[in-house]
Amino acid sequence: MEGRISVKSEEGVGSQFCLELPAIAALEAKPEEETYPDHSQTTAGNNRKVLYIEDNEANLKLVKNILKKIPEVILFSAASGELCTELAMAHEPDLILLDINLPGMDGYEVLATLRKHQETRDIPVIAVSANALPNDIKRGLDAGFCDYIAKPFNLSTFIKCITKHLPKRNADTPS
Repeated sequence: MEGRISVKSEEGVGSQFCLELPAIAALEAKPEEETYPDHSQTTAGNNRKVLYIEDNEANLKLVKNILKKIPEVILFSAASGELCTELAMAHEPDLILLDINLPGMDGYEVLATLRKHQETRDIPVIAVSANALPNDIKRGLDAGFCDYIAKPFNLSTFIKCITKHLPKRNADTPS
């Protein structure tokens, strides 16, 4: 998360620990100051749509702020896997970010459901999960996720992964 940890200790007095996480600053903006793209513009030529299924509000807010750094990305979100297929069919996203540990349907069940429908089977789906052991990542990739992002994630690695799987903008369409 590109943070820092430090400690200052004095025998007989005590210890002071400091943890700095610059990524947390993205969560400190006041809601009334935030501006998100108008979803009615999602059919414009260069916009690329990302659907994020995440039940943790802090994670959702963080990803919303990160995706603002990627030009012409429109984000749609939902807190449950049950809504994923419905939203994917309605908004035709270019990419889906899918939390593995969701209430109700987990990410694996959601992925299997998406792959059953003609309209959603070819959408790239990236697993986003705190389950970061090598066997967790292997299981996700073996299940059909196009990539696997472990939380907490490195900001630059996260952005590179997203842009790798988003379709490139059409060169004939003006920016």
